[in-house]
Amino acid sequence: MTTNTKSKPRTTLSQPNARSQGAREHTQDQQWFPGDMERNFRRSLGRHNLHLALLELAARTFTKKIAEQPSESIFIRDIAKTEGFHSLHLQGEAFKNARAYLVFSHIAYVFSAGDALCQRIRSHAEIRTLKTQDQTLARALDEGDFITKTLALTVWASSSPEKRLVSAIQKEAEKIKTTPSFETVNYYRLVRNMELHTESDEGTGILEPEWQALPHEAILSRYGLRPSRYGDLNSNDALLCSKAWQDVAKWLCRHVLNDSQITIPLLARRYGNLSHARRKNAATNFMKEALLMSDAEVVDILTELGWLTD
Repeated sequence: MTTNTKSKPRTTLSQPNARSQGAREHTQDQQWFPGDMERNFRRSLGRHNLHLALLELAARTFTKKIAEQPSESIFIRDIAKTEGFHSLHLQGEAFKNARAYLVFSHIAYVFSAGDALCQRIRSHAEIRTLKTQDQTLARALDEGDFITKTLALTVWASSSPEKRLVSAIQKEAEKIKTTPSFETVNYYRLVRNMELHTESDEGTGILEPEWQALPHEAILSRYGLRPSRYGDLNSNDALLCSKAWQDVAKWLCRHVLNDSQITIPLLARRYGNLSHARRKNAATNFMKEALLMSDAEVVDILTELGWLTD
């Protein structure tokens, strides 16, 4: 279908008024474009990953020194006394257990960045408009953990009007939650909660069924890493958690805006008056960078606009 790009764009209840939308477009407000939110999230992860790498490097170096000693506890205790930790008494493989805190801390930092992203998505202008328009549906979707709630809202936002029903949205959200990225993030969410909110070692047994249920081969194929059992977590788990969160973040940000109600009118306004070749190239770059669309999604939108053969 060919769209007349010179005609007045469709008006929807979820569309901001022309004045406010124009301001967002000119300033490329980070609250407006999905790509900005996603890139800010990745920058935050990059800072955490750098610090983890440095700490892990220090831990590995110290572990090698420990391996050369006849007694780990005596070696560490002597160093501790030199550094002023006179009351430090060790039992067993104390440093191995201490290294686990690096992993748990990094996972917690990754989820802190993820929680902040979810909050930004939930407060996005389009999401707020939807929740204001249908408060009953908004309350019905406000169930589960923070990621689940945010997922439901983005499914709602990106759905066509006839599919904006509780049952349809929840069904689609449950389907998405079974993908390797969401499954992986959910597992490490449970790990994070178990480590931060319990006082016992029950997590090893409790999370075994969740670990067994993971799509291990699909996760390995996607990320080149496997999730470890709760009691065997290592630095690769922190890295895997970060990688999976990046995929989840991209999906959530990508689906904040509705293609038919927001994206197509937006593209028509921004690029409709350009020459054929320029508008196709400009719109393609914008969809990939600012809207996080895949090649196939770009083709679909260009076809809808009648710009594919420009």
